[in-house]
Amino acid sequence: MVPRYAFWTVRPCLASRNWGPALVVIGLICSCNAHAKTCADLAPGSERDLCYFDDIKLLPPSAINTVVADAQQIVDPMVQGAAVSSWVSAHNNQIALKDGRALCDLLVDRDYQYCTQQLTAAHLRR
Repeated sequence: MVPRYAFWTVRPCLASRNWGPALVVIGLICSCNAHAKTCADLAPGSERDLCYFDDIKLLPPSAINTVVADAQQIVDPMVQGAAVSSWVSAHNNQIALKDGRALCDLLVDRDYQYCTQQLTAAHLRR
């Protein structure tokens, strides 16, 4: 993630046509992102769970097997429920009922009920 202040340090350099400092800052930003870790590389805990949560939100409906695999890696049941339920809500019209059930089966209690409701009521959405 690029710090908010990175743009403000580059902007004055661009206006004055002094590209040297701007290129240094851009190079530093790019080099920091080049060594980005995957969620599996993080230590188990809330940071890893939130990493998987963010990854799940970005996955398309065709990647349901990846969603199931990533959701199984989330330890915190609250984060797991939020990730799976939000993904099912966003893609319920585009996933097969059988595949969606496998995803909802990872959840318990209210999260399971909400997930199955979103999955089976897809035809009611406009």
